[in-house]
Amino acid sequence: MWCAFGFTEFIGTSFRDEADFSFSKFEGMANFISATFDSALRLKMSAFDSEARFRMATFNGKADFSHTAFKGIVSFSAEHGIGGFGTDAAFDFRHVRFENPRQVSFHGLTLRPHWFLILDLREFEFIDVKWIGQLR
Repeated sequence: MWCAFGFTEFIGTSFRDEADFSFSKFEGMANFISATFDSALRLKMSAFDSEARFRMATFNGKADFSHTAFKGIVSFSAEHGIGGFGTDAAFDFRHVRFENPRQVSFHGLTLRPHWFLILDLREFEFIDVKWIGQLR
């Protein structure tokens, strides 16, 4: 918690326990390519000043991005069966601010509509996404 990062790489890193980056600032690119989060990921009230990459990242617990600000490109993707959301995964995007919504993308993932409540998704890019669950 409460960290400041420049250019950050967690490529291929496995987080077996909770990874708590709440209230942190990522000033340079944040690269979480092929990272695995077996427990909770907390990025609550954090700031990404540059690109945030979650390509081929695996989420098996809750990922809390609430009240986080993204200024640059944000990408979540699974490729060749690597990465994505496990059956116990949950995302919290409440009150997230995407300064450039046209630079937000989700590729090759299975998503749940309720993860995106109170967000305007019209400018996000969704490619090869499977939606499961319903909103009531």
